Amino acid sequence: MNDARRFANKFRGRVFLAGYADLRDDMMQWGDALTNSDRRTAGEDRSRYTVFLNQYKAMQTALFRVRDKLCLFPYPGLLEQEVIEDGKTRRIPIVREWLFTHLTKTALVVEDTSLSARPDKPRDARRWRSRVIKIGIDPHFAYALMLADVAWARNYGTGSFMMPEVKDALVTDLAQRVEQSMPGLPKHIVAMIDQTPPGTCGRCSAFD
Repeated sequence: MNDARRFANKFRGRVFLAGYADLRDDMMQWGDALTNSDRRTAGEDRSRYTVFLNQYKAMQTALFRVRDKLCLFPYPGLLEQEVIEDGKTRRIPIVREWLFTHLTKTALVVEDTSLSARPDKPRDARRWRSRVIKIGIDPHFAYALMLADVAWARNYGTGSFMMPEVKDALVTDLAQRVEQSMPGLPKHIVAMIDQTPPGTCGRCSAFD
């Protein structure tokens, strides 16, 4: 934590310290958007360059983006990196072997924490707790992806992720050709290509 704080202080306003909180309405709260009375008074929490997350909501949204193909990853077998594992250096396809594996080691669970969790007890009378569980390993890449999405949401200054509207079907010839030549391309990327008005290319001042 001290190293993270020193790094954040070195790049003030560009690096935010992330922590978890029980947020009811928002997925995240940015420290520089809170009033002084809203901020915690403990010395380690006084920095305005902090973000507090509802961990379950943030991880759920990050994983749903992967499920719905709203994330654009490099080809899993081509991007390689040297890693040290068990004291040995080896070269691996990092996306396929580590990133995708870590995504499968992250679980979202909702538990009934009532003292008497009887099946016949009305659901609205129970107390529920949502949490993220690490399965077998510490899935650093899953959390890194979640925090990358949080940083991305910072551009909008909101307490939630801005999700693009995705077309349900590819209807134009251009969209179909793009899908055939680049299978697996996220639909919202195809939609951006498809929505370019005819005759646009060559009409801007930057066209050579």
